[in-house]
This record gives sequence, C-alpha cells and structure tokens, in this order.
Amino acid sequence: MYVFVLYAALIWAAAYTYRRKWQAWAVLGLSIPAAMVVTRVIEFLVGNSNFFLRGGAMVYEALILLVGIVIAVQPRVRPALHACKRCKYDLAGNTSGRCPECGTLVPGGIPPSPVPPSPATIS
Repeated sequence: MYVFVLYAALIWAAAYTYRRKWQAWAVLGLSIPAAMVVTRVIEFLVGNSNFFLRGGAMVYEALILLVGIVIAVQPRVRPALHACKRCKYDLAGNTSGRCPECGTLVPGGIPPSPVPPSPATIS
C-alpha cells in the first residue's frame, strides 16, 4: 500500500520541481499510462479483473492528475511588489534610486516600506 502513496508523492514532487515548465506536463502525461500499467499488473497478480479494482484505480489516477495539475500551474516565484525591471531584485525600502544588484536607475525611486509605529512614539 505504501507504493501508491510513494508513487503519488513522486509525481507531485516532479510537478512541483518543474512547475510552469513543459517537463511538469510531460510527467503528468506519463503518470496516467504508468498507473494503468500498474493496475494491469495488479490485476494479473490477483488473477481476476475486478470492477472495484478498476474503479478505484481510475479514482486514484484522477486524483494524482488533478492534484498534479494544481501543483503544475502554481507560479515559480512570488513576484516582488517593488522589483527592478531588469534583474527582478526586490527594491522595497531602497531610497538611492539605483538597484544595488545590477545598478539600473530606478525612475522616481522606491517609496520606503510602511513600518508600523512603535508603541513608544504613539502618544
């Protein structure tokens, strides 16, 4: 029984590793035929074709595919609110007007990050 959980975890880990790339879709596309082969092998080992075995296998395959699709469409990097146009470095709080990573001039500068006032300054 651990084989089914391990198989799903491997498929989902590959979908997460390659999310938003063609490799994630290739892994998901190949997971269904592989699961079908495993189902046929189990039917052969059991010795009969069981309706519940096939139905359970289809639900299992659909679950792997649907969760894999949700994982594969997730963005790779969370976009920064104030990012450099050239290198995508987060410029929140930068007041120099220049990106410290690549040196690109930032038009208009970046406003400082909002910092909540400390309790000592509130009167």
